[in-house]
Amino acid sequence: MKSRSKWQMRITIVVAAFASACLLMWQPALAQLSTAILRGHITLGQIPAKAGVQVVATNVANGFTTRSLTREDGSYALTGLDPGDYRIEVKAEGYDQSTQVVTLQVGESADLDIARRRRSEPSSRKSKSRPCPRSRAIS
Repeated sequence: MKSRSKWQMRITIVVAAFASACLLMWQPALAQLSTAILRGHITLGQIPAKAGVQVVATNVANGFTTRSLTREDGSYALTGLDPGDYRIEVKAEGYDQSTQVVTLQVGESADLDIARRRRSEPSSRKSKSRPCPRSRAIS
């Protein structure tokens, strides 16, 4: 009878230790899934953006911003984003500045490719006018 109770005690301890270990390993796994990733490619005109074009994600709820620069192939990645709505802006000199809103979920890895057109110049700058000749004073 004593050997049977020792055997049951050992099984109980092993099962309890295993369950505790599973619970401890489960917590870090949840922490890894609490943010989202947004990635994609930026196209300026007809070609991929050069390295260094700024991509900004602004959390609509709290105004927190995350910034990234494009790589040589025009790709970007914004990591560690909390779930929610984000306003995405691409800041490239000489190109249209418009925003897009994207919603990210917990643990999501979303793709967003963005194309921007070259900013058109106002018509007054396109036309070339000749300067007026200086007037001379008549004495």
